[in-house]
Amino acid sequence: MPSPVYFGLLRHSVRLDDTPKEQLLNSLVSTPAIWPDMEARPYDTPISDFDLPKTQANLLKNMSKTKIEFQRLVSSPFRRCLQTAAVVAKVLEIDTVDVDLGIGEAMAQVKRNGWPSPEHELTYLSTSEMEEILRQTQTSLGAISGEKPSCGQSDGSRISAAVNRLVMKAAFHGVSTLIVTHGDILGIAWEKTTGEAVLEADRS
Repeated sequence: MPSPVYFGLLRHSVRLDDTPKEQLLNSLVSTPAIWPDMEARPYDTPISDFDLPKTQANLLKNMSKTKIEFQRLVSSPFRRCLQTAAVVAKVLEIDTVDVDLGIGEAMAQVKRNGWPSPEHELTYLSTSEMEEILRQTQTSLGAISGEKPSCGQSDGSRISAAVNRLVMKAAFHGVSTLIVTHGDILGIAWEKTTGEAVLEADRS
């Protein structure tokens, strides 16, 4: 009898621009909510809490006693998700993190978080920048797949299609998969699965 395949979703750690100044002063993050490409890409904040994903990953690792063990890790292309995925991958002993553009933050939320100009086009970190984030935990960048969303596209349809595609791939290959993504993605996935709307979710 084949082993069951599991599919999990994990929200990224605390956004740097959501962290109270007092907390920053008492953490390893010594600067205020500023990052090098903030002016050009204000929607791609780093995280401020690297201990939280480590704790979450350890909880997931302990779940292996009940035969729930993830073999594949897929991240949103946003910086905060990649940083979270890097920490999780190290704890779960997963060597490679794949990136899927389809599970990136909803465009409506991206624009609310800061859009430099009406002519701006959504951009992500370069491949080398993604590799550098993952290299900090001795993790490699795997495949980059999916399509970058565009303004005016239905976030719900795009996200549902991406999640369904990843679920089907996990089932087909028999590989339990953990997704590191955004709060709005979790909300949409929950609504599609249970039929219950999430009335309020954390900022993505």
